[in-house]
Amino acid sequence: MEHSGPKWQDKRKGLFMKLPSASYFKFKRDEFTVQLRRSKRLEYFSKKRANIAVNYFEEKDCLSLQEKVKKLNTALSTKQPFNTALENLSSLKCLFSENKEAIAEGVKQGCVETLGYYLEWGEQVGSEAAWCLCNMVSSDKAASELVTQLGLVEVLVKLVREDMPVCSEHSLWTLGNIAGEGTGYRDILLNLKLHQKIHQSLDWGLKTINLARAIGFCVSNLARGKPCVTSEEYLVLLSIAERLLSLNDQYTLKDSLWCLCFLSDYPDSYIQELIKSSVIEQLHKLRNFQELKLSISRILGNCCTGNDILTENMLSKGILDTYKELVKEQEPCIRKEVMWGLSNIMAGTESQVKRLLNHPVIEDALLALSDSNLKVRKEACFIFHNLIVHDCPEELTSLVAKGLLARLSEAFNTYDESVVVKLLEICNVLLGSAEDLEEDLIESFEENGLIDIIEKMQTHKNPAVSYQAAKIIEIHFGIEETYLVSPSLQVPQYFVLT
Repeated sequence: MEHSGPKWQDKRKGLFMKLPSASYFKFKRDEFTVQLRRSKRLEYFSKKRANIAVNYFEEKDCLSLQEKVKKLNTALSTKQPFNTALENLSSLKCLFSENKEAIAEGVKQGCVETLGYYLEWGEQVGSEAAWCLCNMVSSDKAASELVTQLGLVEVLVKLVREDMPVCSEHSLWTLGNIAGEGTGYRDILLNLKLHQKIHQSLDWGLKTINLARAIGFCVSNLARGKPCVTSEEYLVLLSIAERLLSLNDQYTLKDSLWCLCFLSDYPDSYIQELIKSSVIEQLHKLRNFQELKLSISRILGNCCTGNDILTENMLSKGILDTYKELVKEQEPCIRKEVMWGLSNIMAGTESQVKRLLNHPVIEDALLALSDSNLKVRKEACFIFHNLIVHDCPEELTSLVAKGLLARLSEAFNTYDESVVVKLLEICNVLLGSAEDLEEDLIESFEENGLIDIIEKMQTHKNPAVSYQAAKIIEIHFGIEETYLVSPSLQVPQYFVLT
């Protein structure tokens, strides 16, 4: 019988709804924010730039920070010889690399407009100006607004050219940081066809590792955010990320995987293109790189949130074997992502469910029910909660033989009441299937302490938990309990057993 009512907070399917649909069962995680990445990126480049920049004011420390910025901006605002302009730009770059206050002062003094003038002075001077702008926009949103308003983004896009590789590198870092400010900025750059410009530059752009890193960072932010990019833009970004996966550089690989994390969090029609490409096969090859495992597990999990056809394609590409390797990790965040992905596969068709149940990775899922990390345990609980709507008596018998009941008993040791409700629902279905499984199932429940646990749950402070437990005792053990739930209490329909 199908019940109406509010969706569960975790967007998973209710127990008693027939014909489960993948769209109800499966869920996508929230969009990843870019703020942390931008902070790390800024920190990395602040160290790098502070080390190589020349301190022009080494003998003039008596000047305040504001005076230093003003002095350099005034000098650059006047007509200067090439070498003098280069020296002043290098000094300004040093200030912007070391101090965020200098960047804020630079915005006030009009440095953005001044730097825009030098962007087209050729490779050497233009790259220094672009570097200064990169430091500014990576720290101050006001700088990004000015760069956009003054039309400098168009100039920076034009500077991505084969005969100016260094200038191209710094221009892409600048544009990537601007794209990271939000979808409004991202769409401005996409409308300027920056993604196409990058795609056309891959043959020469990937020859130098620094430029490849800049490309990786830029496309990752071009792929970020909602609303989604167009299908044409998606295919170009996907093609770039696919090419970047062939490089043997951890920084480039990290950013290309960030890009794919965003691209995999799209509607099914988009994810289909990602699965069709060589990305999944390349992820299988990269799964042994420790620093990439978390991103890989997220991408695979996102791809499994699609329809049954997409899930079938992922299974045919060996996702279960990859999960079997990833689940061995000591890091709980990786194990949690694996459990999340498996729970979405368990929400698929009956044949997909049986394929998962017959794979060795299901034994790791059983162990995860008693994982020391609560988040891992919670995701593992979802796996078996998604299983109970399927008619798989043979597989359930096998799971019981492998210690499912003992693991469920340990899984109840949680403070998450939503998990407790789901565990009770699993117990209810198992008890209801006792005739199809084995005659001594109730005895096994008692041996593993599950009956005692359910009885104690009748006094739980959460009315949904206590009501569920009391109904299980009444239905399966023929004992009418005095419910702790007041008749006037509105119990959500998805908690009601029938």
